Amino acid sequence: MVKITIEDLVVAGEVVGGRAFDDLLGRFVDEQAEILEYIEELCEDEDLSYVEEGLLVQITLHMWQVFRIRGEIRAPADRKTLLALESACAEKLEMLEKLSRERPQKEEIPGDYLMEIYRDHPQPEAARSAMLLVLTADKDKDQISPAAVVLPVMTIVDYFSGVPLQEKHLLELKDLNPRRWNGIADFRLTEPSLDNTGRMTAGKDFTSLEEANAFMREHCCGKPAKAPPANPRQAAQDIIYQAMDAHNPHVRAHLARKALALFPDCADAYNLLAEEDAETDEKALELYRKGIEAGARALDSEISALQGRMWGDLKGRPYMRARAGEARALRAMGRREETERAYFELLRLNKSDNQGIRYLLLSLYAETMAFDKIHAFINNGEYPEDCAAEWLYTKALAAYALNKPDATSCLKAALSINKYVPDYLLSDKKPPLEGYDGSMRMGGEDEAYYYAMDFKKAWHGTPGAKVWLKTGRDSLSLPKVGRNDPCPCGSGKKFKKCCGR
Repeated sequence: MVKITIEDLVVAGEVVGGRAFDDLLGRFVDEQAEILEYIEELCEDEDLSYVEEGLLVQITLHMWQVFRIRGEIRAPADRKTLLALESACAEKLEMLEKLSRERPQKEEIPGDYLMEIYRDHPQPEAARSAMLLVLTADKDKDQISPAAVVLPVMTIVDYFSGVPLQEKHLLELKDLNPRRWNGIADFRLTEPSLDNTGRMTAGKDFTSLEEANAFMREHCCGKPAKAPPANPRQAAQDIIYQAMDAHNPHVRAHLARKALALFPDCADAYNLLAEEDAETDEKALELYRKGIEAGARALDSEISALQGRMWGDLKGRPYMRARAGEARALRAMGRREETERAYFELLRLNKSDNQGIRYLLLSLYAETMAFDKIHAFINNGEYPEDCAAEWLYTKALAAYALNKPDATSCLKAALSINKYVPDYLLSDKKPPLEGYDGSMRMGGEDEAYYYAMDFKKAWHGTPGAKVWLKTGRDSLSLPKVGRNDPCPCGSGKKFKKCCGR
């Protein structure tokens, strides 16, 4: 265990203060990206503020610089080590809390109480200095909560100073999954396994399905598929997979640049830079277009063969993501005609539309009440079995606005698929959050809520549409009656003259 002194921290602080933060952070990511991920995870779990997150990063950079100045480059942090240290710190904190409860007559201010934690710390000077930085912050102005950040501060100090781990804390983590966090919630995280499986089976001449299944059971079942890259493109994409699974935006952007240095035609690297590094829509558009060019070069002659089914080949997905990003940036900039063309190009390249571009096109049309375009697009026969709320309810609205004879049947079809949509279109109702896991369920209230977010304006802006929707919703739930019977709604009119129209 290396002894860290106050003098070390003072010198490191002077070095940190004299460096450009982005350059310093970039070098840090090269060596210790896992610590930034650890900090990001804690900030999500504990709901720490940006100020508190920044404080943790600053303390981390100070500790890291101590060893760089000494020429003692620390080995990259291991996730299990960080979590085991955190567990040990939490155990000590729990003991102190128990002690405090047993001595209620002793009143302690939070700062004094937290400083007790460092009484027997292996690195008392470094630990106390880091803690004092927390305690002396302007709590009212900077929203620093010492109790919330004490564990990560201790864990970072312990890691960099090489505090030996207790075996019991490592044993607690022996069955830990590869990551405690879920990563970025998008379809990209399904691709590493598919990619590695494809690499493993490349060149295999299986004589039967049984032989192929036996190979997959032996190499893939019960463990992640992993195959070394065969060329720079695959090596760069592996780096991108790491970036996709990273929470910290600095880590993601740094890994994207690393991938580009290895393979300049890595389209996903430009996509990630557009997401994390672009400060304006114009800059994002520039990066996405570089991604389109890079993706086209990487596909080379294959780009023609993949027309119409581009998403079906993993090699084509980075290119498709770059094109979708271009459309998103154009729309954010208000360039509607270019956005429309970009959407149609995406649909031409991949007719099955795995990216959901058709719904974005409908919402684009709905913004300007372009019902003739909506009706023509929905009824072109490309997606006859689509049962999403975006499709069926927008189809019904366009039919109503254009006075089409099938408007009522379109509305009935929509209501039968998702009965919750009218509630969200006709009011400011919020979806229930209990049990919500971030996904969207077809036919559920979350789908209804998100549909209303994009299409409520079009429904409210179409004369009579809200009344027509409410009437249709109510009549669908009424008991069946004859056309000449009194309307069950209580209006006094015949059903055929009221809700049965």
